[in-house]
Amino acid sequence: MSSEVSFPVLAIDYGIKRVGLAVAETPLAEPLMVLENTSEAELLKQLKTVFEQHHVQTIVVGLSEGEMAERTQQFIATLRSMTSVPILTWDETLTTHQAHHKLRQRGQAGPHRPVVDHLAAAELLQDFLDS
Repeated sequence: MSSEVSFPVLAIDYGIKRVGLAVAETPLAEPLMVLENTSEAELLKQLKTVFEQHHVQTIVVGLSEGEMAERTQQFIATLRSMTSVPILTWDETLTTHQAHHKLRQRGQAGPHRPVVDHLAAAELLQDFLDS
């Protein structure tokens, strides 16, 4: 983790349908919430509220590969235009898989796929904080 990181840190697991959020006020990430990504304007409005409520000082956005990475970079560019908070990227490879694995270990995975986007964001953030 870079010494330039200030707490609280918000992690964003950006997705086409849902956006998972996690927060860390100390070096321990906690799942926060999942936002539906139905329109960019509404998503940005909700994110601005989260930034203000949690007094976010650093944002970490998960970055995947391929077309999703391009979409995420576009999302990051939009975020940068609405906040002066530093925005960093972090490899989010396998975070959703790790979140599902932890749910299975706890006996919380069933036939209905649980929404794990905020858990994936927490995995991403914890990995970032531990680095």
